[in-house]
Amino acid sequence: MQTPRRTLVSTLSVVLAAATLVTIAPAAAATPLGTNLLDNAGAQAGALGSVPLWEDHFAFASRKYGDPGMPSKAHSNSFGGGTRLFSTGPYDEDFDGCGSGTQFISITGRGGAIDNGDLRVTLRARLGTLSPASSANVTLQFRDANNHQIGTGVRLGPVSTNKTLVGRTASKRIPAKTRKLRIQLLGNPSEQTCDAFFDLVNVQITSY
Repeated sequence: MQTPRRTLVSTLSVVLAAATLVTIAPAAAATPLGTNLLDNAGAQAGALGSVPLWEDHFAFASRKYGDPGMPSKAHSNSFGGGTRLFSTGPYDEDFDGCGSGTQFISITGRGGAIDNGDLRVTLRARLGTLSPASSANVTLQFRDANNHQIGTGVRLGPVSTNKTLVGRTASKRIPAKTRKLRIQLLGNPSEQTCDAFFDLVNVQITSY
């Protein structure tokens, strides 16, 4: 028969042994303010044609400035672009759609400030088209923790050019309950031309 002292020692040993098996996950770092939150924002990552860290649909891909059907290298240099840009590719007749790229940004450690209306998001990008018959658009949606859309997002475009990219900026207070942002680069399939271009896409959260 165990004495109370031995029982206590045995119980403590079990508790200590269990404690060594428990790993406490570190708290997630707060999403930084005033910095671009997008990955591969200028189409420079990965092999030519690939778009790492973006969900690509249809013919959405990275292309080189100066290649046939693309804006020139001199144009890229004029606004500080790199050697590559994003392209939706041509209209896909089989699927009746344009290529597009999508990226999600999770916001951590900022829930209180968002719900109090203290933060805004700013969306910037260079965008354009192969011809004025097409249009380029960049959209940003606000999503809650369950990935449901909240309110009206932010939009750049429609922009129509002749093989050049122009800068556009828009900002908005982040609505309460927002915990994710969904960014999409896309053309307009109703025009059945597509061929939209994008570069230097930038998403920043700042104090309101």
